[in-house]
Formats: sequence, C-alpha cells, structure tokens
Amino acid sequence: MSQDAFRTDPPALAPGNHPVEAPVARRFSSRPVTATTAAEENVDNELVEQTRSQIRSLVQEITDLARGETSPEEFHEGFLVRTTSALASAGGALWIRPSADKPFDLKYQINLTQVLPADSPEARKTHAMLLQRVAARSEPVLVPPNSGFDGSDAAANPTDLLLIIGPLVVAGELVGLVEIFQRPGGGPATQRGYLRFLAQMCDVASDYLRNLRLRNYLQEQQLWLGLEKFSRRIHHGLDPQRTACELANEGRKLLDCDRVSVALAQGTVAKVVAVSGLDTIERRADQVKNLNRLASAVLRAGQPVWYEGDSSGIAPQIESVLQQYIDRSHSRMVAILPIVQDDPDSTAESSLTRKKNGHAGQPGKILGALILENLQDSRATAQLRQRTQLVAAHAGLALGNAIEHHSIFLMPLWKSLSWLRAPFATSRLPGTMLALTLLAAVALLMCIVPWPFTLGSRGQLIAERQQEIYAPSAGTLVQINEPEDPMQIIPEGEVLATLVNHELSLQRETVEGQLHETREQISKLGRTLNMETDPKNKTLLHGDIASQRQTERSLDNQLKLLMQQTADLQVRNPMTGRIANWQLRRNLLGRRVEAGQNLMTVVAPETAWQVELYLPEKRAGHLLQRSDQQDEPVAVSFTLASRPGEEFTGQVLSVDQVMDVYDDQGNAIRVLVGFDNGQLADELRRSGTRVTARLHCGIRPVGYVLFHELIETVSASVKLWF
Repeated sequence: MSQDAFRTDPPALAPGNHPVEAPVARRFSSRPVTATTAAEENVDNELVEQTRSQIRSLVQEITDLARGETSPEEFHEGFLVRTTSALASAGGALWIRPSADKPFDLKYQINLTQVLPADSPEARKTHAMLLQRVAARSEPVLVPPNSGFDGSDAAANPTDLLLIIGPLVVAGELVGLVEIFQRPGGGPATQRGYLRFLAQMCDVASDYLRNLRLRNYLQEQQLWLGLEKFSRRIHHGLDPQRTACELANEGRKLLDCDRVSVALAQGTVAKVVAVSGLDTIERRADQVKNLNRLASAVLRAGQPVWYEGDSSGIAPQIESVLQQYIDRSHSRMVAILPIVQDDPDSTAESSLTRKKNGHAGQPGKILGALILENLQDSRATAQLRQRTQLVAAHAGLALGNAIEHHSIFLMPLWKSLSWLRAPFATSRLPGTMLALTLLAAVALLMCIVPWPFTLGSRGQLIAERQQEIYAPSAGTLVQINEPEDPMQIIPEGEVLATLVNHELSLQRETVEGQLHETREQISKLGRTLNMETDPKNKTLLHGDIASQRQTERSLDNQLKLLMQQTADLQVRNPMTGRIANWQLRRNLLGRRVEAGQNLMTVVAPETAWQVELYLPEKRAGHLLQRSDQQDEPVAVSFTLASRPGEEFTGQVLSVDQVMDVYDDQGNAIRVLVGFDNGQLADELRRSGTRVTARLHCGIRPVGYVLFHELIETVSASVKLWF
C-alpha cells in the first residue's frame, strides 16, 4: 500500500563527518599531532563510536524485524525508516514487483513526492525506466545526480540527489528494489560504503521476503487442504438438505468465522435450511424469520452485501431488514452472498458482475444465499472476502447439481432400482443370465406343478352330547362332591357342589320376620273387628286387614323365591354322565362365584366326539368355494396336542353361516368336523383337547399353495387403490 504521508528528514551527519569517511582522512593526514589535535581526535573518536553504536542498533532492529512474524506493511515501514536513518539519507522508497511481467508497486516511501514532484511526468518516466534497467541488472548500483544510467538518457536519475538502489532477490528472482535518496558530496569510498551497507540490508529484507513467501506457501497449503476437504464433503452426496448442512459446517471451518448459514431460494423468497453447529432449526424463532427476510431481500437485489458496523452504503430496502436481524443476532459483521449456479470455469462473483453490467452471456441461476457472521470482530479482511467468493463458487456448483438431481421425475424410484444395473455388467452378465434362467424355470414349475391345497386351522375336541353346568346364583363354593374315579358316571340329580350366600340367608330371615309381623297384625286387626260395633270403624278395619293380607301375599312370594334360590345353591347334575373337568377343588373351592359362571362340563357316557375348528376369515373363502364346487364333503386331517405324532382323518359336517370373534383366532368361522371315534383311544377323548387341522380344498399350482396369502394381500391392495 502506498504511503503518502511526508516524513521529516532524520538527523543527518555532514558528509565529511560520516563514520566511514573520517577514519580514512585521519589515516593519510601528515599534520603533526599536537595537544589540540589530540583533543579534537578524541572528540571525533567518541562521535564515531556513538554513530557506529546507533547504526549497529538500527541494523539489529532491522534484523529482528525481518526474523519476526510481522506483517508486510509493518516490515516495509520499519525497514525503510531504519535504513534511511542509518544512512542519514534524505528519503527512500521500497518497490515490490508481483511478477516479472508486471510493473513495480510502491509499498512505502519517505519524501518521494519532494524528490520526484507529481508535476514532472518526464522525470517520473525517466525514473521508472531507471528502475527497469536496474532490475534487469539485478545488482546494487549508484546513480549520480542528474545523470544517465549505462550511457542512456532515457533511464536516468532526474534528481539532485545520489540514488542508491539495491535489489531484493528471492530464489534467484528479483522481487523488488530499495531506493535511497542520499545527499551528494561524499567521496568514492563513502559512496561504496553506502552501497555495501544497502546491499547488506537488502539481503536482510530478501530473507524476510523469502520467509514471508514460505509462510504464504504454508497458508496456501493449509487453505488448499481445507478446500479439498470442503469440496469433498459438499460434493459427496446429491441431497440438497445434506449439501446445505455440509456447506454451513465445513464452510465455517474454512472461513474461520463464528456462524455460517445457508438459505435456499423458493420462488421469490429464501428459506434458511442449515446453520453451522445446529442439527435442527426453530423456524418460528424471530431471528430465523428475520434472516429469511434478509436473505430474500439480498437475492432480489442480486448483489453481495457486506456489513462491517456501518450500513450507510447499503440499499435502503436491505438496510432496514438488516438492522432488524442485527438487533436480534448482535452480530458485528454480516455478509450475504448469492449462491449462483454458474459455469464451472467461472465464479459466482463473475456471474453477478455480468448481470450487473449487462454484459453478453446468460447469468447463472441464483439458488440461494450464503450468510457469514462474526460476533466479536467487525472487520472483513481481504483474505476472508477472497475465501468467501471461493466458497460461494463451490456452493453454487454443489447445490446446483444436488437440486438438479433431486428434481428429476421419480428420482427415489430410480435410485431404488439402480442396483439392477450391477448384475448386467459385462463381467457379471453370464452369471446373471444363468441365474435368470434358473429363476424362470423355478417360476414355470411353480405355475404348472400341481400340489394339494390345504387350509390350516386350530380348534378343540368336543363331545356331541355334553352340557355345561353354570352357577345358578352368586355365592361362595364351600363343598365339592368329587368322585374318586374321574371316569365315574354321575347319575342325574346328584348334588355336585354346594354354595353359601350369606346375603341370601339374611334376606330370607328378614322376609320371614316381616311375614310373621304381618300375620300378627292381621290377627290383631281381626280381634279388634270382632269387638267393634261402630259400622264406620268396621269399614276402616276391613280396609286395613285387606292391605295387610296384600302385604302378606307379597312377602310370601318373596320367601318362596328366596327358598328356591337357597335350594339352587346346591348344584345338581343335569344329566347322567361323566364330569369332564374336575378342577373345582383346586381352582374355585372357598372362592366366590358369580351367577352364570361356568363350573364344569358333563359328558354323556356313550356320546360321539367331534372336532370344533375356528377357521380365520381370510381363509374361509377357499373352504366355501370348495364346498360350492363339489358335493363331496371336505376331507380334514388333524392331530391332537396330546398325541402330536399321530394324524387322524375326518370330514366337514357343517359350517356356521355367521362369523364370530374368538379369543385366539380373532374374526373366524366355526367349522364342525366329524370322524370315526374308533381312531381315538378312550384316554384321548377329553373335551377341550387342542387340535391342529388341515382342510383339503383340492389341487392348485405349487406356487399358489405357497404364496396364496401374499397374492391375495397384493390383489386386495391393488383393488383398493385402483
């Protein structure tokens, strides 16, 4: 950066008193040494030593400055100020050339405008040519006042001062020049001393520039490593949401800022879809709403917006929305850059520039916005701006590809079917064709090979003549007359169990007491009636007696009902037979039972046995279809849970016409199966024995037999939707 501020001349030594020239003068002096000259010589020696100490101090400062990690601007200023002070010169200039094909750039100057006035273009031109010639020679030179260089008047020193120019060389390449404006008048030895000193200082400055270049190389290497990781992460997938999240998180690391957000354009508005460090976004928050409005305003303008604490240069329609967001977020620096889908060889900035200036060519499509925020520092350095443009350019490519890929019609379906391409690769094609041939053969066999079609069902073994015994009323089971032999035949009418109902006994006693009192009252009224002579009173007594007799009849009926309920507390056998489930003593003895609760089952002695099946609703249609197509009974094969290794056969006797809900089977239809009871031994004929059966419904292809439920489910779904 050019320095325009003038500086006053540093304290200068007279040319004849310069520390390089004074010792040389004394060496060749022939004047005799006297006391006066000895005193003067002591003073000169002290001055020379003091001057040398100052120069050594300045040289050490320059060396320390070059070895430290100072910025180029600080080094340029410190180097030139100390070098001119050490040489007691009138000024100087530091020129840096970015590359061999570019002109020199003035980085720092002292009194350059006084030496080369701005109103002397010819002098400036000859001076510029002089710098070019010195750069071509790449060695320190002395150019006397108002004289040409190498015999050329085009490249000359147009000033009245002695120009001392030293090159700055890094890795064999001239990268700059140090120019010193020295007062004329020194002898040849003094001027050579100036030149040697400047050459040494140029070596120190070259070392700094070499180290600076190495530091820049390291920074660039870190940048490229970070950029390589950033590019790999954002281009890893083609999901817009995931790409936006990677942009926010990886972009924050690359840009070294506090927060990065990504907003995607949705019509005329922008919607924030990703914020660095956040897994989810609370879209109802005021800060998010304000950020959406800010991004929308910037996208409508189509130009980047940089806020560094001063919004005076921002468009009014954006400034108002920006201030609302800053009031919520408390950010010191905010940058909003449109994300543009542009040509891979260009950048988002170039696209926006073409759009702004109206140049030929179609500008890129604006996909969204990249928002950067710093909460502490309000400065946006040149490095941050450069990196932000780079990130925005990569973001345009990544998001453009993701959005374009995501917008393809039926993309989820094509992705799910993408695995079909791998088997048909050239190396796998023979194996794939063989596998397809085998699959086709298996499918053909499954369609033509016949196989018995059976329906699985579950049920239980029941007797044809059996009767359930229920509790006639509520009570406590206190006695069970269980026979010693479970196979014993119990005659009809025999007491099987006894219940006790204390509430019923209390009600009976209460009703008996009320009935006794009522009868006493009737008897008393009858005696009073016999003794009464007044006709009116007799009429009243007759009415009272009639009312009491009505009460007597009601209480008598209640008592008979209670006596019947008391008699019913003795559970009697309703039919001659064998009790099927003598489990009352263990399960119910001493416990209260409710009226209608099942207690036991009585099975007739010589009854026939049947199988009761519960066929699920989804399988009932096949059985009904089989029954309609053929008059022959449907054959059934079944096994008992008590004898799983032996299979028995039977046939369907009847099928209920109504579906019902059963505990284990759900909505099912009841199927009654008969069989030859001689197949079962007597010990296997137990009511309630679990049965697993298969109903034979004809012959079907083996594929249908195996997958008929899947086929029916798919068919039902297709019919439902279409």
